[in-house]
Amino acid sequence: MNQSKKFFANLKEIIIPTSVTKVVETQKFDEMKDLQSLCCDTKFFDFLPDPLQLTSLVIPEGVTELKTNQFKIFDEEVLKSLSIATSVEKIEEKCFVEFNELTYLECSNKWLKYIQKENIEYYNIPYGVENLRLPKCDKMNKLKRLSLPLTLRDITD
Repeated sequence: MNQSKKFFANLKEIIIPTSVTKVVETQKFDEMKDLQSLCCDTKFFDFLPDPLQLTSLVIPEGVTELKTNQFKIFDEEVLKSLSIATSVEKIEEKCFVEFNELTYLECSNKWLKYIQKENIEYYNIPYGVENLRLPKCDKMNKLKRLSLPLTLRDITD
């Protein structure tokens, strides 16, 4: 095992800032078998082990588009927490259709239609969101906590 593989072997959490633009192709993170929490641009998903047993995934600011095929490496039965940055402008319709065990969600309310909401207990609407259109309550009946941003101006049905 080379030194970099040893370095990554026991990681539980990793945050790769969007300022990182390149990872050497030989630098696959396939030794990160214990990884539970990840924050990185989707362009680095190809370097991750498959399947990935994450409990928490953060899509950081700077990412603008999410595609269904990018999320195939994640075990949908294990992922409990999902955060999507406000910079995301497009999500393919079936990106998160299988992720039905989510209990924590942070994203703009415009993306709720793409996410399985049945088990969401905590919903955080990120800073920057100004308008909130309330979701249908029958889909979020386990919701216990709602966090609204200081930027919020309007709440509508």
